[in-house]
Amino acid sequence: MAVLVHLQIEGQLITDSPWFISLNNINGNFQVHTDKRQYFNGVNPYGVEVEVGKWLLSNNIQSRYGIYSKWGVQFNYTNFNHEDLGYTLNSLVFIEPLLKARRKWRFSFKAAAGIAYTSNPYEKVNNPHNLAYSSYLAFPLQASISGYYFINKQFAIKVLGSYRHLSNGGVKQPNLGINYLAYGVGLEYILQKYSVMPINTTKFYKEKRKRLDVLIGYSQKNDTLNSGSEAILNVLVNKSFEMSRNNGLTLGGMLEFQDDKSVEEVDGKVGLGAYLGNEFYIGDVRFGQQLGIYALRRKEAPNLLFQNYYLRYLIKEKWIIGANLKAHGINADYILLQIGFAI
Repeated sequence: MAVLVHLQIEGQLITDSPWFISLNNINGNFQVHTDKRQYFNGVNPYGVEVEVGKWLLSNNIQSRYGIYSKWGVQFNYTNFNHEDLGYTLNSLVFIEPLLKARRKWRFSFKAAAGIAYTSNPYEKVNNPHNLAYSSYLAFPLQASISGYYFINKQFAIKVLGSYRHLSNGGVKQPNLGINYLAYGVGLEYILQKYSVMPINTTKFYKEKRKRLDVLIGYSQKNDTLNSGSEAILNVLVNKSFEMSRNNGLTLGGMLEFQDDKSVEEVDGKVGLGAYLGNEFYIGDVRFGQQLGIYALRRKEAPNLLFQNYYLRYLIKEKWIIGANLKAHGINADYILLQIGFAI
């Protein structure tokens, strides 16, 4: 977290952690990746979102990580423009590293995760076509790029493009999920006067850092199409090798057990796999993407490959809390709540 530094210059209070608020208009294109989604071909979601947070512009941030950043919360309303899909009310937390922070044009990358209320889940009789989600509670994920044109130091016009996913993480079936490309324009206002020091690009870490994470995760997976499908316990061992100031290479292993009453064989309830991926970090926040392969897979797993997408937070560089989405291709398997420690 950036340390506030205030300076008095010509009667103006200057801060290195100014608050901002932005308002964005969103339009999108529903992604049809399987025949089961052809029913929604041509659907164009739309919505509006508000973001509130801070720009992190302190010397400590730039000297430690070599990049400035933003963080905040987003609240949005998304209408999927189809009566079977309904609408969602979303609340997400995001981290947004800035590629440029001093010029009129500034660019950024954003990762976000949160929770959502969905208005019209699958129902066998009343809403049988909505195979995308089947519970009122869902979990949205976003990966975005944004460009800002600053009219002055505090007021900017914003353009954005993002890939968005919504599912209940396999907690209840059917759960094919919703994937859509979103684009929009917005306005952002920085509430306080601030200063931005140039990035010192001559500083490099003398020794690349390594970290070993051990995590245990739990998912209350309830499959309405297979009543025997029950909760999942997951153990992850993750080794991270720092490659630059803001990202690292990860590799590790996964062991999972599903208490599936419909499967008699023990090995049909157990999954064992290895994975390789990338981890992006800013401060104590970690956002990772991993591709894995099973050595032993649960009966429910559809193929040998799987993906992990996670957002984790390090507490005092030792304890870890986070959430992990495990998927097979375009279909979510489950979302884990995780706790663990780093060595």
